[in-house]
Amino acid sequence: MMDNSSYSFHVKKLPKIIVDDLTLEKLNKLNCIGVKELDIEEDVVDEILGDKSYCGGEISDEILNLVDAYIESNLEYEFFLKEKVEDEVTFINNLFSGYEHLLKDFREAGSISLCELEDNDWNEEWKKNYHPLSVTEHLSVIPSFYKGSVEDDNLKKRKIYINPGLGFGTGTHPTTNLCLEYIDNTFSLIEGMRIIDYGCGSGILGLYFLKYAKDVQVDLFDIDKDALENARDNLSLNELNSTNVFDIYFEVNKFLNNKYDLILANILLPVLKDELSTFMQILKPNGVIVLSGILEEQVEELLSFYQEFIEKKKFKIHRSSKEGWVCLVLGNEL
Repeated sequence: MMDNSSYSFHVKKLPKIIVDDLTLEKLNKLNCIGVKELDIEEDVVDEILGDKSYCGGEISDEILNLVDAYIESNLEYEFFLKEKVEDEVTFINNLFSGYEHLLKDFREAGSISLCELEDNDWNEEWKKNYHPLSVTEHLSVIPSFYKGSVEDDNLKKRKIYINPGLGFGTGTHPTTNLCLEYIDNTFSLIEGMRIIDYGCGSGILGLYFLKYAKDVQVDLFDIDKDALENARDNLSLNELNSTNVFDIYFEVNKFLNNKYDLILANILLPVLKDELSTFMQILKPNGVIVLSGILEEQVEELLSFYQEFIEKKKFKIHRSSKEGWVCLVLGNEL
């Protein structure tokens, strides 16, 4: 008899950076179709704080820091599985790929358990974690299943519809948010430009330009075919079709002869370093490059690696940050 049950791995005390850096490729390797961060109950926080628990008046920084530290060290996540998997060791080893130095502490303090989910539609439960969100002064990002809803109708801002969970970039992560804030302030300056969303994931950055900027050509590139398929779905969700000017690439050599006024690269440090030669080749002489996906402590390493490129181009550097993540804009005109 076919097993119609749904299963998940419940993981306790998992470092947040592990989940922040999850990609669709890694989720597929983990045999997962979604991840949910579990809330810490208010009474648990009160118990931890003891007599420092909030009883009215202004909350001190000391108490806030205590709560933040507790939450950061006690994060729990549920990884929803495509099918039942009982090999917990392999799952954890794959999950910590690239972060093996954190694995020893997790094995000492954390835990993992296989759970059979209740007989309900877990996907509907998972959707409850995504709501229409104002991510910048001008932009709202709306999950696809809210399109046409009352919540959607009540939003007055520019709107982008995204099918969440299938490609990185729903507007909630600080790196994506920083890039969207940058885009917010460039619409009056980019008319007629050619732009590439490099490592596009869901395509949200390129979508924002395509939907609301005038007379631009936006190309999308990602090495993950599933992410590109998600980006295509999101283009359709936003009613962007063949009348809009864009190309979608899976291989770098397909666009190496193109020249771009603006490169958006919201990816991780190792990839930003690996792709420098490509950026140098495809950026126009007066072009601008936006680098995100960088932790505060990685900024100097990246700037040192890009130093010759920056000096040759005589780039100015604009830096913005949020929640420990940084976005760097290298250029002279934007």
